[in-house]
Amino acid sequence: NTSEKYLKKLNDVVNAILSSGVVNETVLEEKITLGLFIRLFIERFLSRRYFDRTGNHPTVTNPMATFVELFRQAQPHLTDDEKSFVINANTIAPSYVHANSFMYEPLIDVSAETLIKIATDLRAMNSAWPL
Repeated sequence: NTSEKYLKKLNDVVNAILSSGVVNETVLEEKITLGLFIRLFIERFLSRRYFDRTGNHPTVTNPMATFVELFRQAQPHLTDDEKSFVINANTIAPSYVHANSFMYEPLIDVSAETLIKIATDLRAMNSAWPL
């Protein structure tokens, strides 16, 4: 499906960024790309974890509160470390960070090193569900 193709492409681009080992603090495109990856792959992780544990797809009734609804449903199926990680990652790349907006300012204030660490951890957390 189309959304999986976009996730695959984003994953490939992020893998290339991460394998380079360096993200320049002033290359906003890379920081935005990492932010989008974090945002989308947090939600992917929560959705997949919920499905694996319940056999049901999570229900999101308010697209403006996708993270909140996914987290609420997946929370009983997460370890304490996963809960802390997901909350922290959500703070770094909040839902209003998206490519068609000037709402990416939070990513400017976050170090590239932090974005790389979170993206690397999320990539590992999502590895159980290949694209």
